[in-house]
Amino acid sequence: MPLTEIIYPENGIIGLYKMTEEPWELEKKYLEIFQELPVPGSFQHDRRKREWFGVRLLTAGLIGPDFSILYSPMGVPQFVHPEFKYISISHSAAYVAVYLHKSRKVGLDVESLNRKFSVVEKKYLSEEELEQVRENPLLRAVFWGVKEAVYKWAGKEGVDFRKQIRIQKIKPESINTIHAVLHTREEYPVQLNYLLFDGHVLVYTS
Repeated sequence: MPLTEIIYPENGIIGLYKMTEEPWELEKKYLEIFQELPVPGSFQHDRRKREWFGVRLLTAGLIGPDFSILYSPMGVPQFVHPEFKYISISHSAAYVAVYLHKSRKVGLDVESLNRKFSVVEKKYLSEEELEQVRENPLLRAVFWGVKEAVYKWAGKEGVDFRKQIRIQKIKPESINTIHAVLHTREEYPVQLNYLLFDGHVLVYTS
């Protein structure tokens, strides 16, 4: 499975892949690598099937097939591997992304820049953040990706994107770097990076 992009944060690895195959082609590749298929009827839609196979084929392309992905009761992926302990997963209609790390929890998100973020911007952006996106509309997609990545990093239910995840004002010298703060019972600063490519944005915790 050819990789579109590989990024190597310290003690981690991020893989990005553009899925051009049909579901049956991904299923065939999966069977060749893992020697078994998921339970029949596990997927109600072809898109979900492509995402499921894409994540596992991408992960196998990064570190080999000796891993398992389980899920907590709230749907947080749990990674089982002798070296990498944490995983974050994201996908758009065209891309799948996986972030693996050896020693700390991580979060990432991949989004199409064509998604209509303006329709829901007041639900996930504070007034200060809205001012920034009015100056630079591209930040609508970037900021959504930041909040998704922080949410996945936190692994908590019921986080209010608008009120509890705040993005600090971007400084001109901070190219492709964003600082956010998660407000729960305490404040947790989170640094993130983002990458623009092929009409998409990839955001991931540093």
